Amino acid sequence: MTAEQTAFRFPPAERRGAAAHVAGASSAAARAMLARVELWPGGVLVITGPEKSGKTALASAWLETQNGRLFHASDLRGAGDVVLEAAAEGPVAIDEMDAGAAHDSALMSIIDAARAGAARGVVFISRAPPVEWPTMRADLRSRLAALASVELTTPDDDELGEVLRRMFEARGVNADQALIGYLIRRIEPSFAAAAAIVDEVDQLALEGHKRVTRALARAALARSSAYQSERVHEGEGDGGDDDDGDGGG
Repeated sequence: MTAEQTAFRFPPAERRGAAAHVAGASSAAARAMLARVELWPGGVLVITGPEKSGKTALASAWLETQNGRLFHASDLRGAGDVVLEAAAEGPVAIDEMDAGAAHDSALMSIIDAARAGAARGVVFISRAPPVEWPTMRADLRSRLAALASVELTTPDDDELGEVLRRMFEARGVNADQALIGYLIRRIEPSFAAAAAIVDEVDQLALEGHKRVTRALARAALARSSAYQSERVHEGEGDGGDDDDGDGGG
């Protein structure tokens, strides 16, 4: 990529849904649970994890293998008929359950339908655990507390590397492994931090009509909230100015 191409870069063509899922250690427990629907108490599973941790991508990948459907919590309105009808035909996943968009009555209906065997596997997706979801009904709170839940854990370096590679690729940058490794060792181990540093690198490259190099990555880290200096290996420096060659093109 030339400086001129960088200046006129198209919006990133990022993968979404099932295509965005990276199968790794952080989602291993959740994938194992998704493979054993018969073990879910009451036919419901809750997947929790931080923002941008891959919850929706994981659920979408599972739904794709089950011919299921993805909904948003706002679809649980009134009696939740749309979701209930879909759940009677196949698995469903409902995203952003902690956003307060679902109606208590509809949430109660889908949980009760799953318990009665009238729903074929229901997955709730949320950043917060079910006991923290907003509701005024004591009977619903007790049902939420009884749901099986699995949390996505901290991604390892292999997962972070693949996510960084995909994010750079979506922006037309072929980041080499040296640059990706440099960033992995200096950011918080999360997909949100990966997204933040790629955005920062991309913005700096665009503003300065520059190629993506280690020097540019260093500058991006200096102004990014994703930077976490304690992840730098002991005795390892930035490599000085002599390693400012291209990290991608």
